[in-house]
This record gives sequence, C-alpha cells and structure tokens, in this order.
Amino acid sequence: HLLDAEKFVFPARARAFLAGRDFPNYDPAAQGTRDTGQPPAVLAAEFAALRAASLELLAELSPADMPRPARHPILGPVTLEQLLQEWAGHDLMHTVQAEQALMQPFIEQCGPWREFFADHDAAVKKPA
Repeated sequence: HLLDAEKFVFPARARAFLAGRDFPNYDPAAQGTRDTGQPPAVLAAEFAALRAASLELLAELSPADMPRPARHPILGPVTLEQLLQEWAGHDLMHTVQAEQALMQPFIEQCGPWREFFADHDAAVKKPA
C-alpha cells in the first residue's frame, strides 16, 4: 500500500497541482498492487528510491505553491497544502498502525495493566 501511494498517489497529485490539473480518485482496492511475492528487502529498496524522488519533488516546492488549487472528484476543491498535510498524516497513520501491531504481544501478557492499553489493544472492540 505504501508503495502504491508513493507510485500512484501523492507525487502524482503534487505534480497535477503544479501543472494546474485536477486528478482522479484513487481506489486502492481496484488500483492497488497485489502481492508480487517480492522479498521485503526488495520492496523496502523500491520504496526508498520512490521516497527519495518524492523528497526531491517536495524540495522544489515553495510557500507560493501551497494555495494552488485542484479538484478531487469526491472531496471537491483542495489545495496543495492540504494534500501535503494529508500525505504526512497518511504516513504517520501507518507508523501508528505498525506500532500498535508491535505492541499486541506485550499488551496481551501484561495482566492487570492491560486496561491501561485499551486504546491500543486489538482485542478491545472500538465503537464504529
């Protein structure tokens, strides 16, 4: 998913803003890459190369670029600044998800302290 976002979503959308174009919606279920069977090291290297290219693109942006408008087909009018905030939030959300996954064995085994981890405990049903 992170590879797809780096390949097809965030840099492509930033380039669309810079070109004064709107961009299509991204549907990961329909457009996402499926399991390619590649080893994690290969996938990590591919992500690192794509992220390096994204950072080069971001380094070219200026404060004057932030209010550039575009239209998202579902969300409507958006700015480049909003896209960049969403990109950072998206990355951090996945960092939090990874952290929560790593916490599960410790949460499960911490006995009476488990209640203190309710917000992070996968076994606790969260309200919809």
